[in-house]
Amino acid sequence: FSKSEAHNYIPIPEDSTVKWIMLYQYYDQFWCEEEYLFNYRILGDTSLYGTIYKKVIVENVLLIQNTAGIIGCASPFISNEFFCGFRQDTLLKKCYRRNNSIYEYTIYDFSLQVNDTFHTFYFDSLFMNGCPDSIPTLHSLDSVLINNQYHLRQDFNCFYNVIEGIG
Repeated sequence: FSKSEAHNYIPIPEDSTVKWIMLYQYYDQFWCEEEYLFNYRILGDTSLYGTIYKKVIVENVLLIQNTAGIIGCASPFISNEFFCGFRQDTLLKKCYRRNNSIYEYTIYDFSLQVNDTFHTFYFDSLFMNGCPDSIPTLHSLDSVLINNQYHLRQDFNCFYNVIEGIG
């Protein structure tokens, strides 16, 4: 697979059917060991500092395991809470995130070539896990067939694969 053989850019869908499900593990150094399933959804538009974003909410959080048997260690009770604003620039093939702050952060960049570094100052558990000890570098590009359409897949040195049109 070479990038020149790739298809047109496939944006991440931005309607209310979009849903990210993420497993979050919480470990307290003393006794708490819990696992949660976070459900995120795009729900309409929002304006942050004069720019229109898709509004990402935490739809709900499910406790799936409490190995310590102690209720209330982390126990988030979250329902339909604002998480962030999300927007994408299909010409630049980049996606951005903004909280309720003046800063906008690049969270995906599908224009990168192998050995390019990914420059952002923000990482989180929904979009990407950070690289605490190294600079994020694109190791390889390939594609994956999803619903009869090839999506570009990026493999970085220190976080999970990122798939164009999905995240």
